[in-house]
Amino acid sequence: MQFIAWAIACLILSVALVRRPMVPLITAMSIWVLVPGTAGHVLTGVATGPLAIHPAAVLIMTSAAVQVVERPRRVLAALQHRPEWTVLLATVAGISSVIGIYSGLGFDSIAAAGDQVLWPLVLFFLLGACLLERPERLQTLRTWFVVAATGEALLAIAQLGLQSSIFFTSEFAEQRFFRQDLNRWMGTLDHPLILSFFLVLSLFLLASYRRWWVILPLMLTMLGGIVVTQSRVGVGVAIVGVIYVIRRAALRGAWQRVLLLLPLVAGAAIAVANGVTDAIQARVVDDTGSTSARANALGYFLDHIGEYSWMGQGLNGSFAVSDNAGLGTSFESAVLMYSIDLGIVATAFYFGVMLMTVIRAFGRMVMAGPVGSGVAALLIPQSFSALSGNTAAPMIVWAIFAMTGFGVLLERGPQRHSVPLRRSAHEDTFSSGTVRTR
Repeated sequence: MQFIAWAIACLILSVALVRRPMVPLITAMSIWVLVPGTAGHVLTGVATGPLAIHPAAVLIMTSAAVQVVERPRRVLAALQHRPEWTVLLATVAGISSVIGIYSGLGFDSIAAAGDQVLWPLVLFFLLGACLLERPERLQTLRTWFVVAATGEALLAIAQLGLQSSIFFTSEFAEQRFFRQDLNRWMGTLDHPLILSFFLVLSLFLLASYRRWWVILPLMLTMLGGIVVTQSRVGVGVAIVGVIYVIRRAALRGAWQRVLLLLPLVAGAAIAVANGVTDAIQARVVDDTGSTSARANALGYFLDHIGEYSWMGQGLNGSFAVSDNAGLGTSFESAVLMYSIDLGIVATAFYFGVMLMTVIRAFGRMVMAGPVGSGVAALLIPQSFSALSGNTAAPMIVWAIFAMTGFGVLLERGPQRHSVPLRRSAHEDTFSSGTVRTR
């Protein structure tokens, strides 16, 4: 009954806001971040079985149904924007939905397919429809990332200070990383590495702001959150992100870049001097064998690559494969894990579309930031099991790729699908003039 009540509430919201489609989508994204996958049953009342999907996925489902019925041309425009993307991703969604049952994982695999593949892809196209209809909504999506990431970073810092998860205490207590007492914190996301991933992607988006005094506190907060997660990859990519933001942000004169850089350098020096980064340094010096374990996992995959050319083991099947092989770790790479789960061909389709959206936007987006986030969204998941399991990570990456895939581009050559852009009242994010959406 609780699941039905939640579904009805989502349907009512979707119908009431049918003319404001970004609102239910942003609401769903917020729920996906604020409610960890391990606590989704708190809202839906379902913890196992094919209906054990994240509550945010239910809102995506109802929003999609309402938009298809009430505004089919909008949805069709997104699907026709790049027909090859639609065909490739539809193939992946279909394979992910049935392969688990075919491989003997049962109907529980349907929920995993929904949370990890199907509903994030639906979100991708729904966001795309919104961006094609009103290009300035790119600012709304950017702002959501920055606000949500800043809030999560502040929460993680508070968790470190209070030595408590604060929210969802009993649900987090069941997680293995939490029981290991590593003093790594995660906000309301399922794992510290997921939080680090979210913060790094959002950090690149700060390049779209023009005022150094806006960028600086947001950047410091996000960097503080990344340090709290103790993610080595996160810290490394964040340093690149800081350079990217300072280089790409439309700041007025070199002196503003200096004003932005000096507090960051001073803050980093103070953090190192006071031992704030000791845990990260220790993880760099002694990775507790994770590098060798990943090398062994890669070697195993290459030795058995022929088994996964066309068919996989079903979503999350790679965890069982690594356990049965005695590897002592997961395959720690989204490409390897999805190759085992879905097969190499479907994995090539899935990540190929991600790459194509970034190539489409590379050097041509009127908003600085999404391309940097897109590149990071492609690379970071190859360092840990980011896109496997019931977490917000698949939603996060496909929201970023909606920006690169459907965001407005600088005009080149003959005018094509051009639209005038409206400037925000508080930010000069977009250049004036005409751009193209295709």
